[in-house]
Amino acid sequence: MQIFKNGQPQPTQVEGGNSYADYLLYLSSPGTLYASDTEDSGETLSVFSIDSSGLKPKKSYSGLGGGQLATDGKNIFESNGKVISPANFQQIATMPFASTFPIDSGGWVTVDKDDGKAYFSIGYVPGQYQPGIYVVSTSTFKILGAIPTLFMGGYSSITPGHLLRIGSNGMAFRSGSGIYLIKTGLVTAK
Repeated sequence: MQIFKNGQPQPTQVEGGNSYADYLLYLSSPGTLYASDTEDSGETLSVFSIDSSGLKPKKSYSGLGGGQLATDGKNIFESNGKVISPANFQQIATMPFASTFPIDSGGWVTVDKDDGKAYFSIGYVPGQYQPGIYVVSTSTFKILGAIPTLFMGGYSSITPGHLLRIGSNGMAFRSGSGIYLIKTGLVTAK
């Protein structure tokens, strides 16, 4: 990974080794970059510092990575159902559907910090949670509801990916070769 300034690469970069990154996230500090690895280093969350010379590894936390990253400006939400506090790098919550996530499930998460909700997508797991988008409170970490995706396109295993909040009550996502736009009362704008 390398930082570019005005199209020019900065001299300090991070090479592979133990610092793999499948997903990147900036939180509130412009001098910090977070990276989640989903397979190569065993679900590691890595922290990097950014300065005038480029990017430098700070610390890695085994077992805290493993999913796509999003934030409410306070915590890190991972598509695998983990919620991490960047203040002390502790897992502060685990979504009840987290056990349904294989490492490469393709799940996704997005956060609407103004509305206080995180939106997690999960695929079909027989006898457990149905595929869909699960709406979770960012303050209590409780499930507020679900948007099932069984009806969409006639597929029983549709897994929503690349979730986006749109408009006052909508979501957009991609799955397979389709793009879906839905309206629901579980999505509200302030």
